[in-house]
Amino acid sequence: MPPTTNRSRNTERFLVLLLVLLAALLYLHNLGVRSLWGSEGRWAEIAREMHETSDYRVPRINGTPYRDKPLLSYYMITAMTPVTGGKVTEWTARLPSALAALAAVLLLYLLGRHLYDPTTALISAFLLATSFYLIYWGRAASADVITMTGVLLSLLFFLYYEKSSHPLWFYLFFLSMAANSLTKGLLGFVLPLVVIVPYLAIRKEGGRLRNRHLLPVVLLSLGVYFLPFLIDPGPGGAGRSLYLVFRENIVRFFAPFDHKEPIYFYFYEIFLVFAPWALFLPGAIRHLCRKREKRQGNLFVLLYFSALFLFFTLSGSRRSYYLLPLFPAAALFVGKMWSDRIAQREERGPLGTEVILPGGVLALIFATAAALLLFRPEFLQPYEVFSLKLHGTAVLLSAVGLTAGTVLFIRRKGTAAVVIFLLVIGAGEIYYNEVVVPEMETYRGLRPFCKKVNAMKIPRERLAVLHQWRQGNLYFYLKQIPIRRIEQPKEARVFLSDPENRLIVEGKDFREIGGRDNLRILLSEALPPFKKDDGERFFLVSGNQGVTIQ
Repeated sequence: MPPTTNRSRNTERFLVLLLVLLAALLYLHNLGVRSLWGSEGRWAEIAREMHETSDYRVPRINGTPYRDKPLLSYYMITAMTPVTGGKVTEWTARLPSALAALAAVLLLYLLGRHLYDPTTALISAFLLATSFYLIYWGRAASADVITMTGVLLSLLFFLYYEKSSHPLWFYLFFLSMAANSLTKGLLGFVLPLVVIVPYLAIRKEGGRLRNRHLLPVVLLSLGVYFLPFLIDPGPGGAGRSLYLVFRENIVRFFAPFDHKEPIYFYFYEIFLVFAPWALFLPGAIRHLCRKREKRQGNLFVLLYFSALFLFFTLSGSRRSYYLLPLFPAAALFVGKMWSDRIAQREERGPLGTEVILPGGVLALIFATAAALLLFRPEFLQPYEVFSLKLHGTAVLLSAVGLTAGTVLFIRRKGTAAVVIFLLVIGAGEIYYNEVVVPEMETYRGLRPFCKKVNAMKIPRERLAVLHQWRQGNLYFYLKQIPIRRIEQPKEARVFLSDPENRLIVEGKDFREIGGRDNLRILLSEALPPFKKDDGERFFLVSGNQGVTIQ
């Protein structure tokens, strides 16, 4: 084998190793530092209650069944507990998402190499790894990144089957869809087929899915999917769980009951969620569409992106993170365009709209953010408890680096430009995770509040919470299973008529139980100095002795 080939392969291996190290740093380091936020608490608390009660058949929050999502994502969390001494922690709750994000980066490298070439594969994988939104959700306890990775894995299995026709890939394709559907819902089946069916129809190869293996693999996949429903011992059993599947997937698509956004929502949201690389996306799509040579890879990537985008747009229920399954295709768009620029395969004409304009806009956005952080206008003054000058300097350095990368593109030094862009954004995200997030965490009060409540060792019969049916974060940190939950204000007032009882309540609900004047505030969640409204702050209260709460 020629020495040049050996050198190129060694270089590729080194870059793949660098990719893995960067992705591991972005997704795994300090994963448990941040306390749980938002919907994370539901995944963490359900997994904790499963593990502590040894009941893995029904997901529960504070002892109440919560069947909105399938079981597999919770099992992934509990499977991590041996690493943390048999406990569900913030780290174990987030680890499945982080590992899924890391796997997606490597799978996209394999997909890019299969469809195009090593350069496109590496650039696309680096772009995916450094996407802000993927890092955000890849470091969160949820099933959304797992779903994205599952769709990518299914599509890769199908392309391997298309190339070799070996039945193993056919079985892996269907079984991966079944397993993925057990993490978030029927999207595990629907999304890969939304891409593959039109892909085969355009190529007039629909018969590829119709073969002697189709019936057994479909039956096997359905068996894998329905098995967890059959073991549900709760009221209604499998029927109740399957109804929720219908409600969360079919009803939500055609007649949404929440998350209602305008039909054009994703046309602008994609530029926010696929930041910072979304600015290059229009030029990259144009670049791929006008390619003279007709390549199988171009058709597949275009369908990968456009079919999923159309599917989510037609759905009545719309949320920004629903677009995560599009990210690998979007990264391939930009990666292919940059790869062609590096190889000098394109004329100079469209360089401005494809690279220079978006690169300049990105540098301008960072420069504007740096100016705001450094000069601190009036609306930022409440946030001066943070190291705004330090953060502004970091953002300014990023703006300088992005400007340098754009200039290098103008001078047709594509390799150096791409390296600088990736280094600048990657370094910025490492800075955010390692510096900004720990600083922000010092002003989050729920975890310290619950720790103080636990230290008071309040007898179980003396402690209750008002409302908070889905507030998994609160129950996760209070650690008891279950805690008495009160829904009716009248019941809460009766409970507080005994001054020995303790109630956890949000500030916005004080009026329901008689107002502050009739209560003793024993403990309160810390209020950040930049926040004025304590409506969502938790308080531990008791009734005033001798005062009847009306």
